[in-house]
Parts: sequence; C-alpha cells; structure tokens
Amino acid sequence: SDVRMFVKVEKICFHSCPNITDITPLQAISEIEIEFCKGIIDYRNALTYSQRITIKSVNAAVAIDVSHFKAVRSLVLIVPDKTTSILNSLPETPASTRLTRLTIIGQLHDLFNNDFNHLQELTLSSSTTLTRVDMFGCIPIVRMSDLNNVESLDGLGYSEDISKGLRNRSVTISQLRKVQDFTPLNTIPIVEISHCDGFRDISQVKDVKTLIIKYCDELLQPSLPLNNENITLAGEMPDKLLLSMPNVKELDLSFVRGENLQGLEPLKNLERIVISSYWNEQDTAGWDMLRQDYCKFHYDKDTTIYVKKVL
Repeated sequence: SDVRMFVKVEKICFHSCPNITDITPLQAISEIEIEFCKGIIDYRNALTYSQRITIKSVNAAVAIDVSHFKAVRSLVLIVPDKTTSILNSLPETPASTRLTRLTIIGQLHDLFNNDFNHLQELTLSSSTTLTRVDMFGCIPIVRMSDLNNVESLDGLGYSEDISKGLRNRSVTISQLRKVQDFTPLNTIPIVEISHCDGFRDISQVKDVKTLIIKYCDELLQPSLPLNNENITLAGEMPDKLLLSMPNVKELDLSFVRGENLQGLEPLKNLERIVISSYWNEQDTAGWDMLRQDYCKFHYDKDTTIYVKKVL
C-alpha cells in the first residue's frame, strides 16, 4: 500500500495491486507501468518527471490529466469505455522532452484541441467520441482501429511541401466501418487496411509504395493499373487482380485463400513472392514461371518464398 520505498527505482510495474491508492510520491521513475490497480483514482500530481508511462484498466472514476506528465515521451492509456478520464491538453514541454509516442485505447476526451506536431507515433482504438482525423495528418506513424463514428479520412496524407502539414509516412487503419473513400491515403508511402467493409476499390490507393490489405473481402477488380511496389494480401483475392500489378516487386500472398496465381506470368518486375506452403503446385503458366525463374525456399512450415534468380 505504501509506494514511498520505490521512489528511486528506475523502472517498475505495479500489476493487480488493489491496496495502492496514493502514488503522489512517485515523481521521477523513468519507466512505470500501472495495470489493474483500481485503488488508484487520481493520477494528477504524480509521475511528473516519468518518461515512459503505461496506465491500463483503471477505475471507472479515475482522474487523469495528461498535462501533469511534464517529462513523458511515451504514454499508453488503456481505459474502460466509461472512464471519466481528463485529457485536457498534452503537456507543454521543451522540445528535448516532448511526448513523441501516444497510445489511447478507450474513449477520447477533448483530444481535438491539442497540437500534435511534435508526435512521431499515434495509436488510437475503441473510441466512439472521435469523429474526424484531419488533425493527425502531421504525425509520421498513425494507427487507428475500431473508431465507429469516423466517416472520412480527409486530412491524412504526405507532401514534401512542409507548409501543407501532411507528414504521414505510415498509416494503419482497421475496422473503420463507415469510411468509403480511401483516396486521402494515396500519397502515403506505407498503408495497411484491414477489416474495413467500405474498402472495395484498390485503385483508390494505387500509388502507395507499400500496401497491405487484410480481410477486406469484397474487393473489386481495379479500374486502373496499380503502381504499388510491395503488396501484401490476406483473405479473398479477385481472380484477375494480379494482372493489375505491373510494377509489383514484392508480393505476399501467404494468407490469401485458394491457390490462384492467374496473371502472375506478366509480372516481369516481380523479385520475390511469398505463398502458403499448403498450396499445391498446378500446371499453369504462373506456376511454370516460379519453377523456372525463381529459387524456392521454405521459410517455415506454413510459408514458402520464391526469389527471382539472378542471371
């Protein structure tokens, strides 16, 4: 129940400690994780100089004001839906100690009023209060999942013109069920889309260099050729999808259902392809190309890799 003996510890994890109620003595622990300690209901005036903070599954009546964490650089909040968290503003700190990684799983409160320019990585999940994402276009790495009221991805993207404020380099979205237009992602170098019912036209992200699509099972045949160089697919794949990938260099089909390699033979730029080890080789032009022009490696019991031979 008394945490004063730990004030000089550099790294500590409190897990399922119901008798801890007062953590104000803990001001400068470098890295701290507090998980399932529901006796703590007030995180204000504590952890002021901690650099890495993880708070998980708190008491529903908890008070958390992130602005009190003056030195935090990595912050993870995993909270129940009904938590009355206080998230008035991100801490205003010198550039050398600014928060760079933020993860919030649960409801978001007053998040729109913050300046996110200093963040390098943002992960958001399981929120019904978030309705727009345009303020996140300045963050290099963004992950968003299960945001039921987000209908538009407008404001995301990448541009070499710094004045536009579009600095996304990698964006991962999952279970954004109301989004229909994915074209704002088309300028971003790395994009992953999974379990998004509204994603059907791959042409909307045809210029993304590294594209990962998982379990978006109603994909249409692209209306335009795809310029993607690295493509990972999981789930169902349209029969002639490979014909739309003239520029692909690396292709991962290890989690694609079926054994269809129709249209593989025209892919002259293909350097590497990954497939399931459970696929049976067939007497088709695509399989003949793999047998003749590629070296075969068994990566593990589930995965086979074909690498193009060097002439």
